[in-house]
Parts: sequence; structure tokens; C-alpha cells
Amino acid sequence: MRCGQASEAAWHIHNQNVSPLPSPKEHILIVKALAMEKPADAFMDLNNHRENGASWERSKRLLLRQQMNFLDEKACAIKTIQVYLDFLLLPFIDEQALCLTPTYKQLKVLTPSVSFPDFLPPRDVGGVLDKKRLGEMEKESTKIHQILSMKGGLGDESYAKNSKPQRAILSSSVPVLAQAVLDFCDTKLPHCITIADLGCSSGPNTLFAVTRITSLIYERFSQLGQAPPEFSIFLNDLPGNDFNAVFQTFLPAFKEKKWAEKGSYISGVPGSFYGRLFPSNSLHFVHSGTSLHWLSQIPPELNDKSNPLINKGKIYISKTSPAAAIAAYQIQFQKDFFSFLMARSKEVVPGGRMVFTLNARRIADPTADESCLIWDYLGQALQDLVLKGLMEEEKLDTYNVPYYEPYVEEIKTEIAKEGSFTLNCLEIIALPWDACNGGMKCDRATTAKNWVRVLKAINEPMVRSHFGAEVLDPFFQSLTGIIAADTKEVEHVSAVVYVTRKD
Repeated sequence: MRCGQASEAAWHIHNQNVSPLPSPKEHILIVKALAMEKPADAFMDLNNHRENGASWERSKRLLLRQQMNFLDEKACAIKTIQVYLDFLLLPFIDEQALCLTPTYKQLKVLTPSVSFPDFLPPRDVGGVLDKKRLGEMEKESTKIHQILSMKGGLGDESYAKNSKPQRAILSSSVPVLAQAVLDFCDTKLPHCITIADLGCSSGPNTLFAVTRITSLIYERFSQLGQAPPEFSIFLNDLPGNDFNAVFQTFLPAFKEKKWAEKGSYISGVPGSFYGRLFPSNSLHFVHSGTSLHWLSQIPPELNDKSNPLINKGKIYISKTSPAAAIAAYQIQFQKDFFSFLMARSKEVVPGGRMVFTLNARRIADPTADESCLIWDYLGQALQDLVLKGLMEEEKLDTYNVPYYEPYVEEIKTEIAKEGSFTLNCLEIIALPWDACNGGMKCDRATTAKNWVRVLKAINEPMVRSHFGAEVLDPFFQSLTGIIAADTKEVEHVSAVVYVTRKD
């Protein structure tokens, strides 16, 4: 049996509506059947038993006999999960993303006697756990979550003071956001509406979308002569986000709004939106602004010391990047975006709405200046430090950013592949090169300084972590000079996407 046929059989078993349904523990037995050397055969055997009306007790005995071939419980568990994901759940999610899958977490709960790792190693013939590689993967993922936050505080170099381009993107997305809210208001609305903003960051943009969503809903209720609803609002970002600034500085102004004064309840939810954050069927409206282009991790192929794939002198995709490096970024985005959609599919109620914006491409070529120019500037500034003897070249060659701008067709493909959402609208937002100037006309030198302020608020935590604090000043000084000396100007492209959770 070919892999595609096995996968189809797997989904048939997983989704068929037969009675009685398996209990959670019996479901685990199905999973463990996949630890056979020929998992497709196991699926067909089990499927035949089900179609012939065989009891779960009989199937259970069959599965237990098949499982006895494995003497090492942990090796069995590891291989079980690997094959399970290949044939049943997510063919494109690999071991390094398993910590994001709810099914994997459920397996850990339901089989407490098995010591599941938080990450699984790269698979090999024997399914043996490489503890050294496992430790490196855990460390790398934790590190990304710790440093992938914008520069906090309220100082002149903070993200709060240097996020004008992001504000312009959010402002441009308002027509689509408003349409989604109005469509939502045409449905039967609950008295308490739950809203989540994912990747909220910290600054004046944090409550931008939430303010517009709640005000539009309030106005609609008023037009209908109905009592206004209550709002349960969740602000999410990674744990390193400056939530203190959000609640101490930016929230009070929102609470003064007439629709929020008495009926809004706001909470911070630290965590990665590439995994589950909320209970099932608990969200009515989800927004994410300028966040989904950040990946859950650097593509592991770029940092695998045992089989290095060097993106020489570059920190992101460029015209000189090898095809394998470009593919690694594309695959990582596909995995992450699918995980994002899958998590939201569990949390958003049927008929719920989701609007998100992310940096994206309107052309297929991932190496075009429209997507890569800024990252090329950053890479050139780091190379300048190498030439000046301020850092080792090897240090630069091991630095890659966890970022990807998808082609709009990639976004559509993943939405269709995950299958839980209807795509209502995908529109392109193209901002001028000088969006960092906040609408003011400035010369190239001033524009360069403004761009560096924006880039510093975003990149400083990552640069500091990898290269050390001592390179920050010369790095950003070099970056300013490089941008000022160039004459290229490209538009900054984003996509605003509006989807509805299917019934």
C-alpha cells in the first residue's frame, strides 16, 4: 500500500462515525498499532474489524499482540508518535514541532507511565533518542521564545515609540476588519463576546484592533436597540512581552471608552500562538496583527551542526541563498501556519471570525528586494563588523532570523489544507518605502535613521542574544550608513486575511 492510501485509511478510521466510539485509552491503542513495521497493514486490519462489526475488545487484543514486538517502552512510544503523525494527523509536522500539537499533549496525559520527551529527535532506523540533539533542540526553541519579543518599555528606542509602519498596516486593514465585524454582527450574538488579539506586543498599537472591534459591535447593538454585550478580551504574546506597560500605560485609555467602562474584562495570556491557548469553542472573534511572519523557530536545517546548511553571510533568504535554505524557510512557515490554524480551529466557535495581517509577498520569487532588502541591509551591517574584526565570521554564518514572508498563494494553500476555515477575503496592503517617517517627507539620511529605530526595536533582543551587547552600537551605526548610502526604495507588502470558522 502506498503512503497516500495508508493516510487515507488512517483518516477514515479516525473520522468514521461508528458506534460505540473508542474511549481515550482505546484511541491510544489505535495509535500504538502504528508502531508496527507496516503501519498501513495495521490500519487496514483495524478498519476491516470495524467494518465487520468487530468489538473493540477484539480490536484491542489484536493491537496488543502487534505491540508486543517492541521490548523498549520508550522506543515504542517515540516511534508510535512519529508514525502516528506521518499517517494520521499531520504529514508535514516533524518531530521538532510536536510540542505544539494537542494530540501529542493528550497522549502524554493518557499514558503517564511512558516518559515522553517534550521534543522528539530526528528519526532514524531504530527510533533511538539522541539526548544531545534533543537537548540542543529544546534549548533552541526555548531561546527563541525568550528573545523573540519587541524591545519593551517606553523609552526612545522602545517598540512602543518606533512602530509607525506597523500602525500604518493596521490602519490599512481596518476596512476588512470592519467587514468581518459587521458580518459577525449579522449572526446570533451571545451576551458576552470573547475576543482574542494574538501577538499583541506592547505599545499604542496593542489595543488598536480591539478598540475598533468592540466599538463596532457596541454601535451595532445600539442600532438594534439592544443592551450592549459584555466583552471578554484576551491579549496574547510571548512571555517576554512587556505586559506591564500594556496594563499600566495603554489599557487605562481603553477602559474609559463608553462601551468598555463597565462591560469589558481584559486579561493577558502569555504563550505561543502556534499552540493551544484557550478552551475549545471559547472564542468569537480573533485578531492577529503583523505577527504571523515570525516563525516558532529558526528552520532547524540551518542550525544542524551535524549536517550544516550554511546560508553564507546572510541572515535570511537572499539571491545568494542556496535552494535548500529557501526551502527550509518555506517548510517551517507551512508547519507553523498550519499549527496556528489547527489550534484556532479548536478554540473558535463555529461561525466565529478571524482577521490577521502579516508581511507577505505578492510575487512568487522569495528572493525579490520587496521581501529581502531590509534583511540584506542587516546582513551587510553584520558583515561589516566581521571585516572590522569585531566578530568572528563563523558567528555570523550561524545567525538566521526566525522570519518568513509567504507568497499569498502559500497562505491560501495552507488555509485550504487545514480545512476548518472559509477564506472570505485576502487583500494586499502596500506601504511606501518611507512608511517609517509617519507620513512626513524626509531625505534619505533621515529616513535611514528612522528605519534603524524601527529595526532596532525589533532586532536588538535577537542580535544581543547571539552576538553580545558589545556589538550593538557599531552594528546599528553601520546599518544606518548602509541604508543612507543606498538608493533603492521598495514597497512594504502585507496581506490582510479574513476567515470564518466552518460550522
